Amino acid sequence: KQIKELEKSVEKKENERVLLEGAIKDLTKKQENLLNKINEEDKKAVKLSEEITEIEEEIRIENGKMSLIDTEIEDIREEIAEYSINIDDIKLKINELENALTVAREEIPSIDTYEEDLREMRLKLDTLNKRIQEKLLEKVRKENELTNGKRLAKETEEKISFKKERIAEIEERLKEFAVKIEEKKQSIDELEKKEGELRESIKKLREEDRQYREDIVKFREEINAKQKDIAVIKEELEVIRKEIEEQKIRRESVSVKIDEIAIQLRNKYGIDADKSDFETEENILDSEEIEKLKNRLVKMEPINLLALKEYNEVRERLDFLIKQKEDLVESEKSLLKTIEIADKRAKEDFEKNFNIIKRKFNEIFVELFGGGKSNIVIEDEQNPIESKITIYAQPPGKRVKNITMLSTGEQTLAAIALLFAIYETKPSPFCFMDEIDAPLDDANVERFLTLLKRLKSKSQILMITHNRRTMEICEYIYGVTMEEGISKVISINLQKEVEEWV
Repeated sequence: KQIKELEKSVEKKENERVLLEGAIKDLTKKQENLLNKINEEDKKAVKLSEEITEIEEEIRIENGKMSLIDTEIEDIREEIAEYSINIDDIKLKINELENALTVAREEIPSIDTYEEDLREMRLKLDTLNKRIQEKLLEKVRKENELTNGKRLAKETEEKISFKKERIAEIEERLKEFAVKIEEKKQSIDELEKKEGELRESIKKLREEDRQYREDIVKFREEINAKQKDIAVIKEELEVIRKEIEEQKIRRESVSVKIDEIAIQLRNKYGIDADKSDFETEENILDSEEIEKLKNRLVKMEPINLLALKEYNEVRERLDFLIKQKEDLVESEKSLLKTIEIADKRAKEDFEKNFNIIKRKFNEIFVELFGGGKSNIVIEDEQNPIESKITIYAQPPGKRVKNITMLSTGEQTLAAIALLFAIYETKPSPFCFMDEIDAPLDDANVERFLTLLKRLKSKSQILMITHNRRTMEICEYIYGVTMEEGISKVISINLQKEVEEWV
């Protein structure tokens, strides 16, 4: 029975070792995932730094352009001042000519010559006025360009400020990740160290187990042999005991007869007889045989006791190894418990957010389709985090279908409903959308814009679109146009333009 318990204990210990190796593999996989996330964040930080460098270069170029515009405006102002002086001089000359003309009409008969000069002066004055108007218009245009340049510079500075804040956030997250990685590395080092110790202990235990099994087999063989010897000896012993009993009975009978004869000799003949005088050779041989049998019994006794003593020593060694194994199992349980807590927390967070998204998805689906219903189903509820997810939808007046069986427009609306359900559950600082309104008709675009207006109060939305209705609700529009073979980016602050127009 004890040998069977030993074998069961060894088998259980091997199973626990396999479980521990699986847990170590899971931790290694989680570490790899964490390192991949950090690499992605590093790439994002590098990309943001490159964007900031490009934006700073654009600011430098725009500042240069603004300096040129300021210089041109100053030149125009000087020209306007010169033209204003010339106009004043011409006006004075015209007045003088008109006065002279009045005098000349009275005194000089060739007044037509002066009138011709006057007409020329007036034409020059008109030409100067036109040039002044053109310069004024050019000044206004340059001032508008300067204003737009300053606004673009301000927007660019705001972008840079935002990018820097974003980089600071990413750097902070990277620091946190670095701390976590260091902690994980320490944990992994400890686990690897424990794993090495466990493997070494397991190796020793296996070797000892093998030795124990060999010893057990040997002990069993010895015990079986001893038991056979004992059985034979017991049979012989039983025969000897019977012979001894018979000899004792005969000796007692002979002793009684000797006593009777001694009494008779003393009574009848007055002779004192000793028992030794009556001992026969047979009696002496019986005594020697009895003594030999007793000695043989004494020699037989330690055989079974020695086997039991050796078994107790083996058992004591096994108990010591089992205690060591229990310590290792306790460490393994602690590690598995930590993993179980982390998995449980992840599962709880997933189920909580999944149920919220599921409810909001159905609400937004009904809002976009004007009725119907939808559902998100986890195929494997026992393992929701790694399970596949199936989306079912039932537009008004239709049967319930898998989302892949819907039309293109219906698939787009269902996807928008799911996307906005996720955004409303956990708003993102930025949402980037690339022509997701393209497959929608006018009625569905209006429903989509209602959701978009609701979302923009929580997030900043960057959207590529060609839809005029979508553009109308934007605050800023950026477009690219071709002018004399050169691409040019144009930006419009719709809200500001509308306010100025009003």
